[in-house]
Amino acid sequence: MNAEPKRSPATAGVGSGQLRGEDPASVDPPVAGTASVDRPGGAAVANGEAHRGCVAAANGETYRRGTAGVGGVAEWAVLGEWLVSPPRLREVDLGVLREGLVFVGRARSRLVALEAEVIGEISRRRGDAGAEEILREDQKRSRSGARKAVQVAARLDWAPQVAGRLADGAITPEAAGLILEAGAETPVDHRKLLDAAAVEADDQFRRTLKAHVNERTGEQELQARRERQH
Repeated sequence: MNAEPKRSPATAGVGSGQLRGEDPASVDPPVAGTASVDRPGGAAVANGEAHRGCVAAANGETYRRGTAGVGGVAEWAVLGEWLVSPPRLREVDLGVLREGLVFVGRARSRLVALEAEVIGEISRRRGDAGAEEILREDQKRSRSGARKAVQVAARLDWAPQVAGRLADGAITPEAAGLILEAGAETPVDHRKLLDAAAVEADDQFRRTLKAHVNERTGEQELQARRERQH
């Protein structure tokens, strides 16, 4: 049995097979300008140019809405390798497993943000009804699910701060949804809420959001009373 890998997945020689217990020297490096199956995070490469859909790099420049970075690319590469060639998880150090779980969480947020952008662009070209129909055909969504997805995409388009944090993987899709719903009813402090969502679990953030909405609603009512008195 191979020794337990101890290195972080972000720096463990992504694509070298180290997560599978292989000797890095025994694995051939990818050929430049070709798509590498063993390095999916940095792959989707055709003719030397990386696909700009998620986080791939082109001419050394990473792309995502929000602030991209080498760390994001490394995370996608690790997840890509785990999907294409899953490691023997029982042999992986717990610290590596937990860090991989963090990567999965951030990837989920980034994919939700990317999907919203795609849906928003389809809505721009085909209208909301057309986008809903495409979602039903291509993703087998229910009518209500497709309608909600189109609405979320529109709200994110009008809330670039929320969309940016979601695309960075800094907040969960659930927290983003809560902020968008609250913002549709009450003028909220997006920056304050986003900072809280970045460090709080979703259930704790619900309480934070509720307190914030109550505070802002009270301020509005107080301002309205003052205006009526003048």
